[in-house]
Amino acid sequence: MIELISSYAKLFGTRLLLVSLLALMGVANGRTEVNEKSDDPIILQRQKKNPQDERQRQQLSLARKLMDSKNWQGAAAVLETLYETNPTHGVVVNQLMKCLDQLKQYPKAVDLVRRQIQRQSNNFHLRLRLAEYLVKQDSLDAALGVYNKIIGMVPNNSIGSYQSIVNNMVLFGFPDRAVELIDSLRLALSDSRLFALQKGGILEQKREYAEATLEFYHLLGDTARSAINAEMKIVSLLDFPVSSEAALEVLTEIADQTPNHKLYKILSDFYLKKQQFEPAFEYAVRRDSSGNQKGIGLLTFLRNCRERELNDETIRMSRYILDKYESSPILPETYFIYAEALANAARYDEAINIYDTIVAVLPRAQDKASALFEIGQIYSNQLDDCPKGLKMYDSVISTFPAGVGYVDALLARPDCYIRLGEYEQARKDFALLRHRHLDENRKEEIEYNLALMDFFEKKFDSCRVAFRKLMIDFPMGYFVNDALRLLMVINEAEGDNDLLYLYSSAEMFKKRRMPDSTKNRYEALTRSINRVLADNALFGLMNLSLEEADTTSTLNSIEKLAEEFPDSYYLPYGLKLRADIWLLNEAKKPEATREYRSLLENYPDYPFVSKVREILRKLEAAQPVG
Repeated sequence: MIELISSYAKLFGTRLLLVSLLALMGVANGRTEVNEKSDDPIILQRQKKNPQDERQRQQLSLARKLMDSKNWQGAAAVLETLYETNPTHGVVVNQLMKCLDQLKQYPKAVDLVRRQIQRQSNNFHLRLRLAEYLVKQDSLDAALGVYNKIIGMVPNNSIGSYQSIVNNMVLFGFPDRAVELIDSLRLALSDSRLFALQKGGILEQKREYAEATLEFYHLLGDTARSAINAEMKIVSLLDFPVSSEAALEVLTEIADQTPNHKLYKILSDFYLKKQQFEPAFEYAVRRDSSGNQKGIGLLTFLRNCRERELNDETIRMSRYILDKYESSPILPETYFIYAEALANAARYDEAINIYDTIVAVLPRAQDKASALFEIGQIYSNQLDDCPKGLKMYDSVISTFPAGVGYVDALLARPDCYIRLGEYEQARKDFALLRHRHLDENRKEEIEYNLALMDFFEKKFDSCRVAFRKLMIDFPMGYFVNDALRLLMVINEAEGDNDLLYLYSSAEMFKKRRMPDSTKNRYEALTRSINRVLADNALFGLMNLSLEEADTTSTLNSIEKLAEEFPDSYYLPYGLKLRADIWLLNEAKKPEATREYRSLLENYPDYPFVSKVREILRKLEAAQPVG
């Protein structure tokens, strides 16, 4: 034993030696000593634990589990037992009220709340709960009496309490009394806007739309969330056909009498949605003048016109901004939107002039590069003049070797060479781009065009490999469907070189924008003895005639496709195209709607399904109520 103690002393020192000795002595005596008068808080807590409190906690936990599983009857039974032993336990009382409410045992709930009110006579939340339960058991007069008593308890300056009362009365069927309370408080506090959202909501429910609009308008001047909610309410009243006329009459009258830039914005947006440009433009201008907007509101209006593809309106607002503001942060974006709208309206010379102005006037190199690039786009895409387009792209590349415009020009240049039939030069340009740090979309575009050139040059084995690789590398890419379509063509026509040569030539001429040559090849495919690519060729013909705005030929091709190739992969695309054409004719809209619904039912896995759903939602929303 002494040797053991000595070894412990060497290892742990004198202080730990005593602890070790006590431990050894305890073990030797066959027990562990615990000081009954220990000051350890954990030991004291264990000694003082009340078994009755522990049972209560367990029962409350059980009740919560029963409530979570929607066993309201079982939970109520447990809670009623707990309530009998502890009627002042707040959690027990609240949970029991919830159970009785779910079980629709309103007389019991009323009795329970009344007993709580006896203990807490000044608790107006309990009285609101009492009114709620009285309403639910159809004791309306008694509930109204409770509300009146609550109102008498609350001081006038307790706005939060009154808001709870108003909301509760509206929720449980006393809107008229809520309006009376609001009006009396407004008079007492000299605040005509008090609870405007609540009163406006009540008036809206009563179909008093003009008065509701006026209530919401009073809050537009606020900077708090109430102003945002009020604006949303006004917009909703304007959009809803039943209330639109009354709301618009009130708002236009106010707008003529009182400047309010928020109201001008609401009216401008409303008229723009209704495609009434003159009043929309007028209110946008008035908004800019009244709110010290410095053109921000005008730019917002301009963006909205652009999103809706309203080219004439976009052009007019652009001119107004450029005439009004000689120097402003909004000018660069305005110039670009203006030029884009002119190009979309086929006013190409004017668009080029605006882009030239950007190059001359705006100081940023990025803006100059983007403007020159857009001029190149007009020449190559709209005017089909690739040599001039190439000159503009080369100008961007040599003058501004950085920025978005520079990269766009690098990508557009080889595309022009493909359309000119200069495949070797296009390959060289794409090869250089492969080494640049580009985003995934642009990388995919490069690989697709390289594979496409192989297809044009009848290198079907190499382009098949390239298309498959593209689908693996960019499974969610933009060109995946095109790659898949060409792979299907190669596989379907394998072994028939004449068919593949015809189809390859058709695709090449389509890329080079030679419609007559393209049409000639497609028609040859439809007449071929081997009909394996005839449906594909019909699909190509329908798209070609659509580009030429020949809807009659387009519909004829679709009818032929449906009759001769009912199982064709391309038929659903043709049916969707037919529905799109019918949609433009007011008399054909019902047929278009039926066609769209049929597409959703019969072809739920096609890529156009989300677009079809969106079209159907808009068609259903446009239908008049009733």
